[in-house]
This record gives sequence, C-alpha cells and structure tokens, in this order.
Amino acid sequence: MLLLIDYSSLLFRSFHTLPPSIPMHAVYGFLNMLARLVTDRGPQHLAIAVDEDWRPAFRVEALPSYKTHRLSDEPDPIGPQEALGREVLTALGVAVAGAEGFEAEDVIATLAARAREPVEIVSGDRDLFALVRDPKVRVLYPLTGVTKLLTVVAAEDLPPAVARRLAAAREYLAAARRVVPPVADVRLPPLDLALPATPAHPRRLAQLVATHDLDTPLKRVRAALAAPARRP
Repeated sequence: MLLLIDYSSLLFRSFHTLPPSIPMHAVYGFLNMLARLVTDRGPQHLAIAVDEDWRPAFRVEALPSYKTHRLSDEPDPIGPQEALGREVLTALGVAVAGAEGFEAEDVIATLAARAREPVEIVSGDRDLFALVRDPKVRVLYPLTGVTKLLTVVAAEDLPPAVARRLAAAREYLAAARRVVPPVADVRLPPLDLALPATPAHPRRLAQLVATHDLDTPLKRVRAALAAPARRP
C-alpha cells in the first residue's frame, strides 16, 4: 500500500491543536501523527506531498477568489515550522514530493494515478475526495485535531452522522471540481517511495532534533518505520 500524506493540511492542524508551549509544536504534532499513521496503516511506500505554490496561477485565473482568505501582509506564523519539517523529513529519508506551480493535492493526484498498488491519502482537504476509487484509492479524513481516529472515505456502511457529513462535503466537492479539480499529470522528479531503513542524513537529523527538542516524536517515527510487519 502507498500512503500519501498532505503535509500542509496536517501541519496546519497540528499548529492550531497543540499548545505553542511545545517547541516547534506544529512539527512535533505532525511527526507524532506520521508515526501513528505508519504504525496503524502499515504502508510499504510513503510520500509527503507539499505545496510549492498554495495559490497556483491557473486556479486563481479560474477562480480569482481562490484562497484569498489566506492572504495577509503579516508574516506566515507556520512558515518557519513548515521549512523545518521538510528538512527533518528529508534528513530522515522520507520522500518529500512537490512541483513548482502546484499544490500538494496535485502531487497526490499524480502519485495516486501512477500507483500500481492500493493508495491511502491522508488529508483534511475535502477536494481530495474526488480521487476516491474504492477499493483502490481511499481518503483518510481527520475528524478533529491530530489524535482522533480517521474516517475512511470509501466504505458504503458508514455511521449515519459521518455519512451526512460526507454527503454535505460531496455537494461542495461537486461545485469545486467544476472550477479547480486536482491535476493528475504533474511532472515530478524521481522519487524513492520506500520507507527508509536508516536516515538519509543522520548527522543533520541529529542536529535538527537536538536544536528543536524533537527527540521524542522522532523516536516514534523511526520505530514506526523500522517495524517489520507491513500490510500486503
């Protein structure tokens, strides 16, 4: 199974869920959730999809109001943590996938389309519901924060309350797909999607962990990546 994770979506949730008293709390929370996802889902392959452009020109041209609510003259408070998290993941050896001029959802759509194995997508972005092709492609949608159990957007026998939320989301999705659907043919650099057995840059990883007090979540991630049992 290939696990595709929407980095910005989960980092944003961590930033607004965990207390800022925790050093680099968004990265801390993201790494904890990564460890849990790898442990619970047991993927053979993994990629972290990133936004190289969170407001691509082609989407703004189609919909000028696209994400204007996020525009601000103030510095992005998540920016430094977003950069740190990428550096940690790269040093760890996890595939970080992005494409200039595109969002993470486009990278995820492209990798899902290329996959020759079952795919699970983790994101709080409902636009990605468009990619669901049960049983080949599923979306794991976080209900709250970063610690609650995920809703699998694929099954037909969902609890009534969850089914109602998904039905409402599908109405939104139907409108969104007419304007800015995920792009599934983005050009990506060569990627090694295998789970890393050892860090790609151990010295840099150790430096980052020590500097930013990330030892605890990194131990959880490395233990999850090293677990021998994987789903077929």
